[in-house]
Amino acid sequence: MKKPVIEKAFAKALPPIYQALHQQHHTVDPNTKKRVSFGLIRMANINAIIAVARTLFGIAPPANTKIHLCVYHSRFPLIVRSGIEARLDQVLKRHDELAVFKDAALRAILDDGAETDHIFLVLASPVAEVGRDHDYDWAIVEPSSMRSIIQIAGRVRRHRPGAVEHANIVLLNQNLRSLTGKADKPAFKWPGFESDSIFGEGVGREKRYLLRQHELQKLLLPQDIEPLSAAPRIVERTDQPRERLLDLEHARLRSLLVAKQPGEYFARWFWERATQYTGIEQEAKEFRDSEPQIEMYVWVDEGEVRHFRIEHKTVDMPQTGQFDLIKLVQAERVAVWAVPDCADALAAIPNAETSDPQLLARRYALFQIGKHMEGKTIRWHPWLGYSDAVE
Repeated sequence: MKKPVIEKAFAKALPPIYQALHQQHHTVDPNTKKRVSFGLIRMANINAIIAVARTLFGIAPPANTKIHLCVYHSRFPLIVRSGIEARLDQVLKRHDELAVFKDAALRAILDDGAETDHIFLVLASPVAEVGRDHDYDWAIVEPSSMRSIIQIAGRVRRHRPGAVEHANIVLLNQNLRSLTGKADKPAFKWPGFESDSIFGEGVGREKRYLLRQHELQKLLLPQDIEPLSAAPRIVERTDQPRERLLDLEHARLRSLLVAKQPGEYFARWFWERATQYTGIEQEAKEFRDSEPQIEMYVWVDEGEVRHFRIEHKTVDMPQTGQFDLIKLVQAERVAVWAVPDCADALAAIPNAETSDPQLLARRYALFQIGKHMEGKTIRWHPWLGYSDAVE
């Protein structure tokens, strides 16, 4: 099956899961008696998020239910991402469970709508895992690593103590990379710890960090997630890095810190041999050794959306014809939520240092696209962000 078909099927499998979670984990608005929940769907990669969100916008929920969908990742214009995070910071501060119902924008949604159930859904990349003090009612997790699962668990009922009667985190059995890729290729990678690199010498040569299969039910033991805590990532239990997800993570970290094979780079050099003074450390293992990025910005000029590539400090190149607006079908009772309009956000900057609207866009509506998209069509939507998938 082709990747777009799988992504669409993946998206269609989500509504029954989050509707069930909403029924079990919601808060009742004291004023309207409407049921409200805030849920997180964590996905591994931005391009897949955009594809899945596009499908979710087109799926009508049951009668009397409204979906409020927020797509959250790093490939939005800077000021839009900042606006998303500011809005989530406001709403997901839940030490007082009922305080959210005093929020003016949320109050307007609940008071004006006829629907009795409101699901506020955040479809997010790993940016939702760390550095965000957010409290969700429930979460659905596309797995990448045990570390990631633990981080997401820390965002569910983060501010509110007390037990719940039903499970409020759903771990998907497979991730999209395992469904769209080959069985003998890494699936828990970018992000994740899996690798198909060959280690060792002679008859001992092997793909030491390549899992033999990619179904979470077979990779995790019951005690790894019941209860779900950070303990398994601290205490090593077994040593089967090709059979168990946790063992893979421990083995990869061990290999990076204290190598067992000749010629392998390991971090212990840093404090044993003072190699940081030679540059060897940086050559052997670059920090964030990732694909070069193209820096761009978006400017809405008298209603016309224009994109520019920043060549250097003073030269911008208009990108005519390179950007393709994603066609989005919006079903009844599905609305965008928490994603500000870029032009409105730029216009609302307080005490702006310049009155030049293009210069403001150049400073605050920046985004980055992978170098592999050089000369290729970039697909985008103001609610979904920018995709660097090659069509």
